[in-house]
Amino acid sequence: MNQVIINALIAAGVDREFVALVTNIYRNSTTRVFAGEELTDPIAINRGVKQGCPLSGILFNLAINQVLTTVQEGREGKAILAFADDLVLLAKSAEDLQALLDITIDEVDKLTLRDNTNKCATLHISGEAATGTRDSTFQIKGQALKKLGDADYYKYLGKPVGFFLMKNFRTVNEALALLQKVATSNLAPWQKLDAMKTFFFPSLSFSMRTAQVEKTGWRQVDIAVAKEVKNILNLPERATNHYLLADRKKGGCSIPSAAADCDFYLVDTAFKLLTSRDEDVARAILE
Repeated sequence: MNQVIINALIAAGVDREFVALVTNIYRNSTTRVFAGEELTDPIAINRGVKQGCPLSGILFNLAINQVLTTVQEGREGKAILAFADDLVLLAKSAEDLQALLDITIDEVDKLTLRDNTNKCATLHISGEAATGTRDSTFQIKGQALKKLGDADYYKYLGKPVGFFLMKNFRTVNEALALLQKVATSNLAPWQKLDAMKTFFFPSLSFSMRTAQVEKTGWRQVDIAVAKEVKNILNLPERATNHYLLADRKKGGCSIPSAAADCDFYLVDTAFKLLTSRDEDVARAILE
């Protein structure tokens, strides 16, 4: 992988001095680990990029860009999407997708990266009657990949992807369990409220942005939050929720509302997609 990075920099026309600097960082690089009170012998680092280095993301993108360019070359429409080494291939036929898989694996092998078929899945959808998934088999190096059916889904970057996505209450139940842990902890009352606003509600934002839970589910979270906050503050159950939601400057607790926030996040996400610099993304959202 180290030589792959250097080759990618040279191919991109990067200044020779910068190439030399990166070469110096990666070539003959070693690390040592504390084992008890002693250090191990130097361990050679021959793969990957350095974790925590600001350059790592850029270097990896330069290296893997060859895969994207080769797969996309000569094709209309998006044929490949990528977030780091998480790749998605798109094709209009089963034969074309298998061809894309073969090309992609050949290019990935050149980067000395390893494919993980256990984490891969395929989804073949047809708009012809009967509309739905098709039982097509796709392979990587002779090994069949997992096939998704009508009701199956695959989580890509935390977002479920599939033909027919059924709403479930797993996210809501996880949120309620986390809320219960905060409410029953040994924190002081003010610390519990702060933990809810600082950690609990922000942890729900991704599920809100990706519409993984319907608004009725978030209302259940709000009801549970109101109950726990009233218990923390020793307020009666009949106490108005307006006090909990009101701004601190006006004497309230400034507790967020999950049901309201989910709308804000969806609108914000839609706006970002519509105003994306990628014209294909903006056009797809409009259509």
